[in-house]
Amino acid sequence: MPKPQYSQKFRDSWLQDPDFKEWLQAVESTTGQVAKCKFCGTILRSHYGDLKTHALLKKHQQNRKVITKQPKLTFKMESTDNKKKDKARVALFTAMHTKLFSVSSALYCNPDVCQSVHSCLLRSPSDSSCTYDYE
Repeated sequence: MPKPQYSQKFRDSWLQDPDFKEWLQAVESTTGQVAKCKFCGTILRSHYGDLKTHALLKKHQQNRKVITKQPKLTFKMESTDNKKKDKARVALFTAMHTKLFSVSSALYCNPDVCQSVHSCLLRSPSDSSCTYDYE
């Protein structure tokens, strides 16, 4: 009976290899982790020999030169007003943590017209006897 063929798997030690660490990255796949070249964007088989061969390809060498010459852009995030952030946080917190019918606590109903708070919800929005007080 022949020996079963060993299927190669991506090794994290390849990421520290001086020949690969500049361009190799691990990408999740349906079969597990696979190798991907940052410069070329190609998915490679998880074989050490294939990685060595890819590093010597003309296309890879050209992409490497272009990317290493390209200057890195520094990105500064503009500061925004803290009040806007606080209002957004409160709005998001309220939207996430309120129940569907908790809006009824913010309604003001005219006691002569409305028997209960929920009767305001059933009336049409054009009815002026019920007012909505959100402030």
